[in-house]
Amino acid sequence: MPMEAERRTAPSRIFVVGCPRSGTTVVQATLARLRGVFTVPETHYFTLLLRGLNEWLRNDRAAAAIWRRHMLFVNGRTHRKLCEALAPLAGGKGLPRRLRGRSYIDAFVARMDAAAAARGCTAWVEKTPHHFAYVDVIARHVPDARFVHVVRNCEDVVASIIDGQLRYAGQRAFLGGIAEWSECWNRAVETHLRHAGRPGHLVLRYEDLQREPQQAVERLARFAGVAVAPASAQDRPDIATEPWQRESVMAPLRQPQRKFEELFGPMLQRWLRANLHDYDVVSAELAQLQGQAAPADAAANTRFDLSRSA
Repeated sequence: MPMEAERRTAPSRIFVVGCPRSGTTVVQATLARLRGVFTVPETHYFTLLLRGLNEWLRNDRAAAAIWRRHMLFVNGRTHRKLCEALAPLAGGKGLPRRLRGRSYIDAFVARMDAAAAARGCTAWVEKTPHHFAYVDVIARHVPDARFVHVVRNCEDVVASIIDGQLRYAGQRAFLGGIAEWSECWNRAVETHLRHAGRPGHLVLRYEDLQREPQQAVERLARFAGVAVAPASAQDRPDIATEPWQRESVMAPLRQPQRKFEELFGPMLQRWLRANLHDYDVVSAELAQLQGQAAPADAAANTRFDLSRSA
Protein backbone atom coordinates (compact mmCIF):
# COMPACT_ATOMS: atom_id res chain seq x y z
CA MET A 1 0.00 0.00 0.00
CA PRO A 2 1.44 3.44 -0.82
CA MET A 3 2.63 5.37 2.20
CA GLU A 4 0.14 8.23 1.79
CA ALA A 5 -2.78 5.79 1.61
CA GLU A 6 -1.45 3.96 4.69
CA ARG A 7 -1.36 7.23 6.61
CA ARG A 8 -4.97 7.98 5.70
CA THR A 9 -6.26 4.57 6.76
CA ALA A 10 -4.06 3.70 9.74
CA PRO A 11 -5.45 4.23 13.23
CA SER A 12 -3.93 6.76 15.61
CA ARG A 13 -0.93 5.07 17.26
CA ILE A 14 -0.60 6.27 20.83
CA PHE A 15 1.99 5.40 23.47
CA VAL A 16 1.38 6.32 27.12
CA VAL A 17 4.69 6.73 28.95
CA GLY A 18 6.03 8.02 32.24
CA CYS A 19 7.83 7.02 35.40
CA PRO A 20 6.01 4.09 37.07
CA ARG A 21 3.42 5.18 39.66
CA SER A 22 2.85 8.48 37.85
CA GLY A 23 -0.71 7.63 36.75
CA THR A 24 -0.08 6.00 33.37
CA THR A 25 -2.60 3.23 34.12
CA VAL A 26 -5.28 5.81 34.96
CA VAL A 27 -4.59 7.67 31.71
CA GLN A 28 -4.72 4.44 29.71
CA ALA A 29 -8.02 3.50 31.38
CA THR A 30 -9.39 6.97 30.64
CA LEU A 31 -8.56 6.56 26.95
CA ALA A 32 -9.94 3.01 26.92
CA ARG A 33 -13.33 4.33 28.05
CA LEU A 34 -13.64 6.39 24.88
CA ARG A 35 -15.43 4.94 21.87
CA GLY A 36 -13.11 3.90 19.07
CA VAL A 37 -10.03 3.25 21.21
CA PHE A 38 -8.36 -0.16 21.38
CA THR A 39 -5.76 -0.96 24.02
CA VAL A 40 -3.92 -3.87 25.62
CA PRO A 41 -2.12 -4.58 28.91
CA GLU A 42 1.52 -3.50 29.13
CA THR A 43 3.62 -5.23 26.47
CA HIS A 44 7.13 -4.04 27.48
CA TYR A 45 7.81 -4.59 23.78
CA PHE A 46 10.56 -2.04 23.20
CA THR A 47 12.20 -2.81 26.54
CA LEU A 48 12.37 -6.47 25.50
CA LEU A 49 13.53 -5.68 21.97
CA LEU A 50 16.19 -3.04 22.62
CA ARG A 51 17.16 -3.58 26.28
CA GLY A 52 19.75 -1.19 27.72
CA LEU A 53 17.16 0.43 30.01
CA ASN A 54 19.36 0.51 33.12
CA GLU A 55 22.24 2.01 31.15
CA TRP A 56 19.95 4.68 29.71
CA LEU A 57 18.56 5.54 33.15
CA ARG A 58 22.14 6.01 34.37
CA ASN A 59 22.77 8.33 31.42
CA ASP A 60 25.39 5.86 30.21
CA ARG A 61 26.35 6.28 26.55
CA ALA A 62 26.57 2.48 26.31
CA ALA A 63 22.77 2.42 25.99
CA ALA A 64 22.90 3.72 22.41
CA ALA A 65 25.36 0.99 21.41
CA ILE A 66 23.16 -1.67 23.00
CA TRP A 67 20.13 -0.41 21.07
CA ARG A 68 22.02 -0.35 17.79
CA ARG A 69 23.22 -3.92 18.36
CA HIS A 70 19.72 -5.20 18.99
CA MET A 71 18.32 -3.33 16.01
CA LEU A 72 20.89 -5.08 13.83
CA PHE A 73 20.36 -8.58 15.22
CA VAL A 74 17.53 -10.13 17.25
CA ASN A 75 18.58 -13.36 18.92
CA GLY A 76 16.38 -16.39 19.54
CA ARG A 77 15.69 -15.59 23.19
CA THR A 78 14.51 -12.07 22.36
CA HIS A 79 12.40 -13.45 19.51
CA ARG A 80 10.60 -15.81 21.92
CA LYS A 81 9.92 -13.01 24.41
CA LEU A 82 8.52 -10.76 21.69
CA CYS A 83 6.28 -13.58 20.48
CA GLU A 84 4.94 -13.98 24.02
CA ALA A 85 4.35 -10.23 24.30
CA LEU A 86 2.24 -10.12 21.13
CA ALA A 87 0.59 -13.54 21.34
CA PRO A 88 -2.67 -12.17 22.82
CA LEU A 89 -3.12 -10.02 19.70
CA ALA A 90 -3.12 -12.99 17.35
CA GLY A 91 -4.71 -15.83 19.30
CA GLY A 92 -1.35 -17.22 20.35
CA LYS A 93 0.14 -17.06 16.87
CA GLY A 94 3.86 -16.29 16.94
CA LEU A 95 5.91 -13.84 14.93
CA PRO A 96 7.88 -14.78 11.81
CA ARG A 97 11.56 -15.20 12.68
CA ARG A 98 13.55 -12.19 11.49
CA LEU A 99 17.06 -10.88 12.11
CA ARG A 100 16.59 -7.11 12.23
CA GLY A 101 14.87 -5.16 14.98
CA ARG A 102 13.05 -2.98 12.44
CA SER A 103 11.15 -6.05 11.22
CA TYR A 104 9.90 -6.70 14.76
CA ILE A 105 8.78 -3.10 15.15
CA ASP A 106 6.88 -3.35 11.87
CA ALA A 107 5.28 -6.58 13.12
CA PHE A 108 4.23 -4.86 16.35
CA VAL A 109 2.59 -1.99 14.45
CA ALA A 110 0.87 -4.37 12.04
CA ARG A 111 -0.56 -6.47 14.89
CA MET A 112 -1.85 -3.44 16.76
CA ASP A 113 -3.31 -1.89 13.61
CA ALA A 114 -5.05 -5.14 12.68
CA ALA A 115 -6.44 -5.65 16.19
CA ALA A 116 -7.83 -2.10 16.25
CA ALA A 117 -9.36 -2.47 12.78
CA ALA A 118 -10.98 -5.80 13.68
CA ARG A 119 -12.80 -4.04 16.52
CA GLY A 120 -13.80 -1.04 14.43
CA CYS A 121 -11.46 1.26 16.36
CA THR A 122 -9.74 4.33 14.93
CA ALA A 123 -7.02 4.55 17.58
CA TRP A 124 -4.91 2.17 19.62
CA VAL A 125 -3.04 2.74 22.85
CA GLU A 126 0.04 0.94 24.20
CA LYS A 127 1.01 1.76 27.76
CA THR A 128 4.35 0.63 29.14
CA PRO A 129 5.71 3.30 31.51
CA HIS A 130 9.40 2.66 30.83
CA HIS A 131 8.90 3.14 27.12
CA PHE A 132 9.68 6.80 27.87
CA ALA A 133 13.31 5.76 27.43
CA TYR A 134 12.60 4.71 23.83
CA VAL A 135 10.46 7.63 22.67
CA ASP A 136 12.95 8.75 20.02
CA VAL A 137 13.39 5.21 18.67
CA ILE A 138 9.64 4.64 18.54
CA ALA A 139 9.06 7.99 16.83
CA ARG A 140 11.70 7.12 14.23
CA HIS A 141 10.29 3.70 13.35
CA VAL A 142 6.52 3.92 14.02
CA PRO A 143 4.85 6.19 11.45
CA ASP A 144 2.80 9.00 13.02
CA ALA A 145 3.38 7.73 16.57
CA ARG A 146 1.87 9.94 19.27
CA PHE A 147 2.96 10.07 22.90
CA VAL A 148 1.06 10.93 26.06
CA HIS A 149 3.66 11.71 28.73
CA VAL A 150 2.28 11.44 32.25
CA VAL A 151 4.08 13.31 35.02
CA ARG A 152 3.30 13.39 38.73
CA ASN A 153 4.78 15.08 41.79
CA CYS A 154 8.18 13.51 42.43
CA GLU A 155 7.69 13.07 46.18
CA ASP A 156 4.39 11.26 45.65
CA VAL A 157 5.89 9.00 42.95
CA VAL A 158 8.88 7.85 45.00
CA ALA A 159 6.73 7.35 48.10
CA SER A 160 4.18 5.37 46.08
CA ILE A 161 6.92 3.14 44.67
CA ILE A 162 8.37 2.34 48.09
CA ASP A 163 4.86 1.78 49.46
CA GLY A 164 4.28 -0.62 46.55
CA GLN A 165 7.48 -2.49 47.37
CA LEU A 166 6.21 -3.07 50.91
CA ARG A 167 2.60 -3.90 50.02
CA TYR A 168 3.41 -6.20 47.10
CA ALA A 169 6.65 -7.75 48.29
CA GLY A 170 5.34 -11.20 47.37
CA GLN A 171 5.09 -10.15 43.72
CA ARG A 172 8.58 -8.58 43.83
CA ALA A 173 7.10 -5.35 42.58
CA PHE A 174 9.04 -2.14 41.92
CA LEU A 175 12.46 -3.61 42.61
CA GLY A 176 15.25 -1.08 43.14
CA GLY A 177 16.44 1.41 45.71
CA ILE A 178 15.32 4.95 46.44
CA ALA A 179 18.31 6.45 44.63
CA GLU A 180 17.56 4.39 41.50
CA TRP A 181 13.88 5.34 41.44
CA SER A 182 14.72 8.99 42.04
CA GLU A 183 16.98 8.96 38.99
CA CYS A 184 14.24 7.20 37.03
CA TRP A 185 11.82 10.04 37.82
CA ASN A 186 14.43 12.65 36.93
CA ARG A 187 15.17 10.99 33.59
CA ALA A 188 11.46 10.68 32.82
CA VAL A 189 10.90 14.37 33.51
CA GLU A 190 13.87 15.35 31.36
CA THR A 191 12.30 13.33 28.53
CA HIS A 192 8.88 14.94 29.02
CA LEU A 193 10.37 18.42 28.97
CA ARG A 194 12.43 17.71 25.89
CA HIS A 195 9.30 16.78 23.92
CA ALA A 196 6.69 19.08 25.47
CA GLY A 197 5.10 21.34 22.88
CA ARG A 198 6.30 19.27 19.92
CA PRO A 199 3.81 17.82 17.43
CA GLY A 200 2.73 14.33 18.42
CA HIS A 201 3.47 14.84 22.12
CA LEU A 202 1.08 15.68 24.97
CA VAL A 203 2.39 16.05 28.52
CA LEU A 204 -0.33 15.61 31.13
CA ARG A 205 0.11 16.25 34.83
CA TYR A 206 -1.61 13.66 36.99
CA GLU A 207 -2.78 16.44 39.31
CA ASP A 208 -4.64 18.10 36.44
CA LEU A 209 -6.39 14.83 35.61
CA GLN A 210 -7.59 14.70 39.22
CA ARG A 211 -8.66 18.33 39.50
CA GLU A 212 -10.21 18.82 36.07
CA PRO A 213 -11.01 15.34 34.77
CA GLN A 214 -13.45 16.45 32.06
CA GLN A 215 -10.97 18.93 30.59
CA ALA A 216 -8.25 16.25 30.67
CA VAL A 217 -10.54 13.76 28.91
CA GLU A 218 -11.28 16.31 26.19
CA ARG A 219 -7.56 16.97 25.68
CA LEU A 220 -6.85 13.24 25.45
CA ALA A 221 -9.71 12.67 23.01
CA ARG A 222 -8.57 15.50 20.72
CA PHE A 223 -5.03 14.19 20.83
CA ALA A 224 -6.18 10.64 20.00
CA GLY A 225 -8.46 11.88 17.22
CA VAL A 226 -11.62 10.37 18.72
CA ALA A 227 -14.89 11.80 19.97
CA VAL A 228 -15.63 12.41 23.63
CA ALA A 229 -18.10 9.54 23.72
CA PRO A 230 -18.07 6.57 26.11
CA ALA A 231 -17.39 3.08 24.83
CA SER A 232 -19.89 0.37 25.67
CA ALA A 233 -19.10 -1.72 28.72
CA GLN A 234 -18.35 -4.84 26.64
CA ASP A 235 -15.86 -2.90 24.50
CA ARG A 236 -13.75 -1.81 27.48
CA PRO A 237 -10.71 -4.09 27.75
CA ASP A 238 -9.25 -5.48 30.96
CA ILE A 239 -5.90 -3.71 31.13
CA ALA A 240 -5.11 -4.32 34.80
CA THR A 241 -2.96 -7.43 35.04
CA GLU A 242 -1.32 -6.60 38.38
CA PRO A 243 -2.99 -5.89 41.75
CA TRP A 244 -1.64 -2.34 41.95
CA GLN A 245 -3.04 -1.66 38.46
CA ARG A 246 -6.47 -3.00 39.44
CA GLU A 247 -6.37 -0.71 42.44
CA SER A 248 -5.70 2.28 40.18
CA VAL A 249 -8.41 1.39 37.66
CA MET A 250 -11.19 0.25 39.98
CA ALA A 251 -10.95 2.97 42.61
CA PRO A 252 -12.67 6.30 41.91
CA LEU A 253 -10.30 9.08 40.86
CA ARG A 254 -9.55 11.06 43.98
CA GLN A 255 -6.74 12.85 45.75
CA PRO A 256 -4.39 10.04 46.85
CA GLN A 257 -3.24 9.75 50.43
CA ARG A 258 0.01 11.60 51.08
CA LYS A 259 2.70 9.01 51.93
CA PHE A 260 5.95 10.95 51.69
CA GLU A 261 6.10 12.15 55.30
CA GLU A 262 4.81 8.83 56.66
CA LEU A 263 7.41 6.67 54.92
CA PHE A 264 10.51 8.87 55.02
CA GLY A 265 12.25 10.49 57.97
CA PRO A 266 13.69 14.04 57.95
CA MET A 267 17.15 13.04 56.68
CA LEU A 268 15.78 11.05 53.74
CA GLN A 269 13.25 13.76 52.94
CA ARG A 270 16.10 16.29 52.70
CA TRP A 271 18.11 13.96 50.45
CA LEU A 272 15.17 13.40 48.12
CA ARG A 273 14.35 17.08 47.86
CA ALA A 274 17.99 17.85 47.10
CA ASN A 275 18.30 15.17 44.42
CA LEU A 276 14.93 15.28 42.65
CA HIS A 277 14.18 18.00 40.13
CA ASP A 278 11.98 20.74 41.59
CA TYR A 279 8.43 19.84 40.60
CA ASP A 280 7.12 23.40 40.75
CA VAL A 281 9.81 24.46 38.30
CA VAL A 282 9.03 21.46 36.08
CA SER A 283 5.30 22.27 36.09
CA ALA A 284 5.89 25.89 35.17
CA GLU A 285 8.21 24.94 32.33
CA LEU A 286 5.75 22.35 30.99
CA ALA A 287 2.99 24.94 30.95
CA GLN A 288 5.21 27.40 29.08
CA LEU A 289 6.31 24.81 26.50
CA GLN A 290 2.73 23.71 25.84
CA GLY A 291 1.32 27.23 25.68
CA GLN A 292 -0.80 26.90 28.81
CA ALA A 293 -1.34 29.05 31.86
CA ALA A 294 1.04 28.07 34.63
CA PRO A 295 -0.58 25.74 37.19
CA ALA A 296 -1.61 27.41 40.42
CA ASP A 297 0.75 25.17 42.38
CA ALA A 298 3.76 25.87 40.13
CA ALA A 299 6.46 28.47 40.54
CA ALA A 300 6.28 31.37 38.10
CA ASN A 301 8.99 32.67 35.78
CA THR A 302 11.31 29.71 36.24
CA ARG A 303 13.42 27.83 33.74
CA PHE A 304 14.33 24.16 33.95
CA ASP A 305 17.98 23.27 33.29
CA LEU A 306 18.37 20.32 30.91
CA SER A 307 22.15 20.49 30.91
CA ARG A 308 22.51 17.23 32.86
CA SER A 309 20.36 15.24 30.42
CA ALA A 310 21.70 13.25 27.48
